[in-house]
Amino acid sequence: MHFDVKISPNPSVEDFKLEIITPVIEKTTVTILGMQGKLIREMILSPYQKNISIGADLHAGTYIVEVKQGKNIMKTKLLKF
Repeated sequence: MHFDVKISPNPSVEDFKLEIITPVIEKTTVTILGMQGKLIREMILSPYQKNISIGADLHAGTYIVEVKQGKNIMKTKLLKF
């Protein structure tokens, strides 16, 4: 099953709102990585969890957000100023 990830605002100076749109009732793993691949944070989200706030404590920079649900993985960049 396919899912969609929305992150806003991106870029941001504060935090980001993460929304995962999926028809599947399954736990989702959200991983924030530095550009060199260093693990910054990993979260396990419950099904249908909405408006998740991430990145408030991140320093200015570029990060990779990896969202994994079952065998599906979606990656996107976060820009923090």
